[in-house]
Amino acid sequence: MNRRCGPSLLFISLLALFLLPNVCWSAPQAAADAAYAKKIEAMLPPTVECVASSPTVAAGQSVTLTARVQGAAAGLVYSFSSNGGKLYLNGSTARLDTTGVPAGKTISATCQVKNGFGQKASGTVAVQVVAMETARLPESRTSA
Repeated sequence: MNRRCGPSLLFISLLALFLLPNVCWSAPQAAADAAYAKKIEAMLPPTVECVASSPTVAAGQSVTLTARVQGAAAGLVYSFSSNGGKLYLNGSTARLDTTGVPAGKTISATCQVKNGFGQKASGTVAVQVVAMETARLPESRTSA
């Protein structure tokens, strides 16, 4: 039987060894091991999911993009890009303004995160620009 162990399986195994209680370990050693496990986790590349507050947006309106990061969250640098509209960045979120974007266009937006070790991760989301609906006024009927 041929088995392959990836880095994530190795990391989980090492982490389990550090976190399992052992009668022979002293409290300071257990604390040091836990701190070391956190350092190892911090060196792993982050994973990111790019989420839009709505999958559709009326032309000329805005939608909020959020970078949801899993893994170590210290020292992260966020960036956003899109193939349409204008982005206004605010930390882990960005506002995508669709002023001037025609209805029917799909905007692809990317959230990118870089950790303190220079490792990057990104996620992409699509937002469909739709026509702004106008309210119909009731027809007035006049008698002649």
